[in-house]
Amino acid sequence: QSVLALWALVLGWVVLAGGTVAPGGGREKMTSFWDYVRFRWHRPEIALASLRGGALGFFCGAVAILMVKALESFCGGEVGLQPRAFYLSILDRQWPGLAIVLFFFPIAVVEEGGYRLFAALWLRHLTGSRILAIVIPAIVFGVIHTPLGFLPPESPWWGRALVMMVIGLIWGWAFFRFDFLTVVLCHLMADIVIFSWPLLIS
Repeated sequence: QSVLALWALVLGWVVLAGGTVAPGGGREKMTSFWDYVRFRWHRPEIALASLRGGALGFFCGAVAILMVKALESFCGGEVGLQPRAFYLSILDRQWPGLAIVLFFFPIAVVEEGGYRLFAALWLRHLTGSRILAIVIPAIVFGVIHTPLGFLPPESPWWGRALVMMVIGLIWGWAFFRFDFLTVVLCHLMADIVIFSWPLLIS
């Protein structure tokens, strides 16, 4: 498990490095993120990114929940139980809130680094289209997440792709409208809302 974590860390830094040098503003999009991970939280841009990311992430979580409820109502969709081991590993910690943030933050960084920072900037550079740079990574993001049955909805299977594509579109827009830190924090908050929802309503 530690070897897998090490490879994920290496891959994450490679993706971030590739995105940072991407044409069309990669370095500028990363400025507030590098300040954030160096704990320069007193800077106004960090506070703004945190507020934007938190609000947008909560909005994305709500959108996902509403879409899942619509799939339940109109397509006979079902929401399965979240992995029990995940909740037990979080709730058994001394500080569960910190544990859940530490669990989801690296996921948000790696995924947004790949789909938005790296892929979106290079796609915009290659195609000259911001719309394609938002839509294509969102479609791939949705398709990649389709086999993950622990994500809501459990059925229909295509519902997960649809929900994740819509969320990916919002994150793509947020990335180009704001910066990388905003979309990472947005992803983090959305993950917390989506994964906590079945537990909260149970």
